[in-house]
Amino acid sequence: VSQSRYTLSFPELLDDNKLPVQRSYSLLHWTAIEDNKGEIELCISINKQGVVTPWLWNCSLPIEVETTDALGSFTLRDYNGEANAGISRIIFISTGTGLVPFIPMIGNLLKNHPEKEVLLFSGNRSFEDELMREHLNNWVNEYSMFTYFPVFSREESAENSGYVHQFYRDKIDLNCHVYVCGWSEMCKETRQNLKALGLTRKQYFFELYD
Repeated sequence: VSQSRYTLSFPELLDDNKLPVQRSYSLLHWTAIEDNKGEIELCISINKQGVVTPWLWNCSLPIEVETTDALGSFTLRDYNGEANAGISRIIFISTGTGLVPFIPMIGNLLKNHPEKEVLLFSGNRSFEDELMREHLNNWVNEYSMFTYFPVFSREESAENSGYVHQFYRDKIDLNCHVYVCGWSEMCKETRQNLKALGLTRKQYFFELYD
């Protein structure tokens, strides 16, 4: 699976040059309808000072947008060949909507690579911020090799209360790949931790945002 960012053009929103406003998002799901047309599903946080998301929050869906092909290099590595044959554990670490690009990646692994152990650490502030809860718990029940760790920084009663860094460290070994997506400070700290734990740059992959 190739999960990267897609640039969407919004014909109903024009910039100062009278051109459609463009924004890049990770795609949660795509359903083909006919040639060059399909339905997309996104998971987006509202930016109240932004141009696009306040408008989207007041739209009646569905709406029509134009999209580029997938861009960027934040994609799932090839686990069919010899190059990654020794990777037995694949770890995903996210905060907020950084979870989104991991959904198709994890889905691909669960269906096509039952020999791999897959772990997801998803950081949230509060219980109400948790994304895809039902979907992820269904995967936990269906696939024995998948483990889900929802982490909550502002919920003292949570089973995993704190920050994601407290929970993934003891799961890191030299036979794993790590994918990280989320707030830039989390990504930077995770990079430092992974290097300190002995992983090489070829074993971890990042996409960060603010």
